[in-house]
Amino acid sequence: MQMHERVDINEIKKGLNSIASLKNLTYSDIDKFGEKLGCLLVSSDVSSSQLRKIHSIIKDVAFDIKSSNASIDKIFLIPPRLAYIAGRQQKAKEVCDLLSNIIRGKVKDKEDLSKLSELIDSILAYFVYYERRKK
Repeated sequence: MQMHERVDINEIKKGLNSIASLKNLTYSDIDKFGEKLGCLLVSSDVSSSQLRKIHSIIKDVAFDIKSSNASIDKIFLIPPRLAYIAGRQQKAKEVCDLLSNIIRGKVKDKEDLSKLSELIDSILAYFVYYERRKK
């Protein structure tokens, strides 16, 4: 993927919506969606600090659920935090909304949560890659 290629969020939404559960994501899917979303975030001028905040929120809740055997329902603490980020930085709204919808509709158990965690890692990695290439 090249930075000058236009990434369509609707194409990403369609691809993610076609998957019944995040546990059905292959590592190839995680790589593909991570790259597209990372590139989209760079082209949308989302700041690295905002993406790191999103990453941190998801990883912290995932760690808490895994380490303390907390209920998977704790995942629903993430969408309000993403809404706050989207409210403060309009550029992050599309991705925050997409992630919130994924969480609400596709995270049902710890396997799904694990794939979400891997997806956000992939998004951040590609974001850093494309952000540095942009400069």
